[in-house]
Amino acid sequence: MPPVTLGVIIFIAFVAALALRIPLGRQFVRRAPVVSRPKRSFVLEIGFSLFAGVLASAYNTIVNAFPVYSALSLMVGCTVTGFFIGLDSALAQERTAIKQAMSLDQILPKPERLFSMTRKFSFVALITTLFVSVVLIMVFTRDIVWLTTIGQDEASIVDAQLSVTYEIFFIMAVLTVLVVNLIVSYSSNLKLLFSNETKVLEKVATGTLFDKSPRLTFSRTFVSLLKSSFKLLE
Repeated sequence: MPPVTLGVIIFIAFVAALALRIPLGRQFVRRAPVVSRPKRSFVLEIGFSLFAGVLASAYNTIVNAFPVYSALSLMVGCTVTGFFIGLDSALAQERTAIKQAMSLDQILPKPERLFSMTRKFSFVALITTLFVSVVLIMVFTRDIVWLTTIGQDEASIVDAQLSVTYEIFFIMAVLTVLVVNLIVSYSSNLKLLFSNETKVLEKVATGTLFDKSPRLTFSRTFVSLLKSSFKLLE
């Protein structure tokens, strides 16, 4: 199948899934508590991408007689895409909540489970490595099978080498863009949190104990202890 035709099929599948995602987003994400929105947004994006992959795979299997391996590869690609889209969407929800809390001088409720930044980095790095490995293994396996069917003359071998090189380069370029976008998005959240944290601690140093940190528990506890200490001294 020509790549353009496959691309059109995948695009139509994602548009069809998007038609369901918009109303589900209003019901499943926007009406949820602020603390739960990032997690729900991640789950929704993963489900949306998987649904698009199922649609595209089912169509290609029924209409174009796609082999099982090709349908599975398409599902893996949609899963990888959904993982990165979901993380970026979750970070965007978190960023919106932080900005809203800062503008309204609110304190966000404490999450039920706390995860350290090192654990988050390790989890994302592990999943990303796993996805990249699976994608490359599937590409290499398919290309090896394909190379056994081409001609053995020099021109055919050169064309095959260029084709495989371009394919791997394209996949790595797409994955690099997704990872860089994720890093930038997460860095923006950290910048917001640390900027507000720094302002709160600077004001604490000058004796102002009435500012709030929207997310970080340490500063809220620290400021509360200082307030209690001053009351005892009075």
